[in-house]
Amino acid sequence: MASTPLVLSTTFLSSKLYQTSHHHRPPLNSFPSSSSLSSKSKQSFNYLASKPLLFSPKLIARAASEERVTEVTDSDLVGEDSATFDLNNQKLSSWFYFTAILGVVLFVLNVIWIDDSTGFGTAFVDSISAISDSHEVVMLVLVLIFAGVHSGLASFRDAGEKLIGERAYRVLFAGVSLPLALTMIMVGQVMWCLAHTVWIGNSMAVAASFGLIAHHLFGVWNGDRKLSERYGEDFEIVKGRTSVVPFAAILDGRQKLPKDFYKEFIRLPYFTITALTLGAYFAHPLMRAASFNLHW
Repeated sequence: MASTPLVLSTTFLSSKLYQTSHHHRPPLNSFPSSSSLSSKSKQSFNYLASKPLLFSPKLIARAASEERVTEVTDSDLVGEDSATFDLNNQKLSSWFYFTAILGVVLFVLNVIWIDDSTGFGTAFVDSISAISDSHEVVMLVLVLIFAGVHSGLASFRDAGEKLIGERAYRVLFAGVSLPLALTMIMVGQVMWCLAHTVWIGNSMAVAASFGLIAHHLFGVWNGDRKLSERYGEDFEIVKGRTSVVPFAAILDGRQKLPKDFYKEFIRLPYFTITALTLGAYFAHPLMRAASFNLHW
């Protein structure tokens, strides 16, 4: 929206515009610098500034903000940079804390859930297995329990963080979700899906894959809903130029890739994930032997 039509509109004193000017939030992505504004934008703003008796400062700020949002969404948004990793920005203390916290979480998870002698994982699976003699029904029940708890806690995140704080709620969320997710991972849930369904071809694979895919589709919708409620129009701007379908926004022209986009993939995090994935693949015999010893 250009600034001049906004000011000359006969509705610029409406309550809607007044409320918007008070509650406008910056978009999810960063604004460009003031030097990136077009000359037309500067001229429009200078025209407004030269008329202090006709236009309120709040209205002028609103016009400038709208102009900057337009500039961002129309010209300056060329892809997004992800997986940025700068060794100079890393702190040894942060990695120490991360390693310590991760170690404590995994230790507690093993004691209260995985270990047969102390954990409740086996008892949980046995109680679900008692519902039906059908392995497919048991698998779907496990998926539904995980989906309900995981997505349910995610839906109440805003209210929960206000009640007990962000860090405490994240600990609660992970502490409840990890054991339930681990139960399904132990029986091959996440490793299957469509490719493994075609490969295995039995009803157990179909049931597991159906539950997993349905949960993830629901997660996409629920995630967009939460972001829309939190950020409003700013999220809709980002959503309008992206897609949950891989490469769809690029193919239809809503999102443009920079010329050096390939550099985004030459990052340490990607190499690390690739190495871990290949390592997990070649370590399958060890994983199978370890899972057999769980007696689940």
